[in-house]
Amino acid sequence: MKLNATQAQCLFFGRAAGASRFTWNWALAQCTDIRHATGKNPTMGDLKKRFNAIKETEFPWIYDSPKDANQQPFTFLQRAWTRFWDGVKDGKIPVWNTAQKKALLAEGKKRSELSFAPTFKKKKDGASFYVSNDKFSIDRESRTVTLPKVGQVKLAELPRFRGKVMSGTVSKDGNDWYLSVQIDVADRDYFRFRSGDGVIGIDLGVKDTAVLSTGEKLTGPKPFKRACRRLAILQRRVSRKQAVVLDSLGLNGKAIPKGTRLTKSNNQKRSERLVHAVQSRVKHIRQNFQHTFTTRIIRENQAVVIEDLNVAGMMANHKLARSIADIGMGEIRRQLTYKAARYGTALHLADRWYPSSKTCSDCGWKKADLTLNDRTWVCEDCGVIHDRDVNAALNLKNLVPKVLAPQDEVVLPGGYRERHALPVEVLFQPSEFMSALGEASGQEKKGNDSLSESVVHQTTLLG
Repeated sequence: MKLNATQAQCLFFGRAAGASRFTWNWALAQCTDIRHATGKNPTMGDLKKRFNAIKETEFPWIYDSPKDANQQPFTFLQRAWTRFWDGVKDGKIPVWNTAQKKALLAEGKKRSELSFAPTFKKKKDGASFYVSNDKFSIDRESRTVTLPKVGQVKLAELPRFRGKVMSGTVSKDGNDWYLSVQIDVADRDYFRFRSGDGVIGIDLGVKDTAVLSTGEKLTGPKPFKRACRRLAILQRRVSRKQAVVLDSLGLNGKAIPKGTRLTKSNNQKRSERLVHAVQSRVKHIRQNFQHTFTTRIIRENQAVVIEDLNVAGMMANHKLARSIADIGMGEIRRQLTYKAARYGTALHLADRWYPSSKTCSDCGWKKADLTLNDRTWVCEDCGVIHDRDVNAALNLKNLVPKVLAPQDEVVLPGGYRERHALPVEVLFQPSEFMSALGEASGQEKKGNDSLSESVVHQTTLLG
């Protein structure tokens, strides 16, 4: 949810995020020093006690920020170390720094084979701080949120869900501040109903973002391509203003010593805000298309088939990398996966070596010499003329078994009805969805008018 904060409130958020970042970096530095000195990792409880004992004298400015901003980073760091050591126990390669990560990835190692240790946070990497559920409250009538030490802040929108607020995170995106709220939501508020029971195959590409087995071709907005020239102009302005500062320090063309503070003129700050505004707009345009497309596909179909694309390998092609990143193929697959669980849709994943473009969707004949330049081709067996992308989508759709499971009608409280027909051998089996619906159906038979809220799902609301 976007915060319509005043300039003073934005400055406060920046200081709170800085305190949170400082606490994380201090704790991580202590972990590194103690591990090198003793060979053992300190507990976060001990580090927190040490930090609380010295912060009043050494870091008195920390009290200007909410308490959670300088206490929760210890919990987050503990989780990061636990995740790292669990990965090492599972046989993954430990990665301690960025240089080692780049070297291993250059050798062909997959990210799934690596376990990454926590790293220091940079000021430019993003600003955020945590707020516990008992420290803030949302007033729907006045459309405001009350945050510690800053008071009421206007909301651009209200939460889309009602439930028990678990926690909140204030973060900066571009030039704006947002509040992400984690809420416990009952099943009946989390799960959604499909509007159709179709089966569809999707062929993702560069020219056409998605080609459907229905013959429909969807071209994404490709916002970065359109904003590239404007972004380059603005970034050059920032670089020229930065060069003036480096010249004054005698550092132009030289490595900047660690810890050097570079002052920024108001003109440079203004130019940086323009860069952030363009980058934020590019991201929001891309996200809007992705969410609109994936929600429509999952909501209108009971089974969806996509290819297991090697996105990382495709990004290695420097001629296609920018276009692939502008589309966000990996993000589209991620959204299809979690939305399939929400709508009870079966999601299939075709093998990445399956010749979907080369195989005739009518008779199954395979054209082995098909090249990327061949946008259409004629089947030598049955004579059908194929559009390669539509043909690929049809072949993906045909991978769904012809015989579907019997349709079960589930009646939910309030008279809602939902039919489910799940094909066999699916990538995603919505067991949680069916379980929740089964509980609701059983309760209605017992005369219970309300859906069980014993199982709740944590949903993050983003602006």
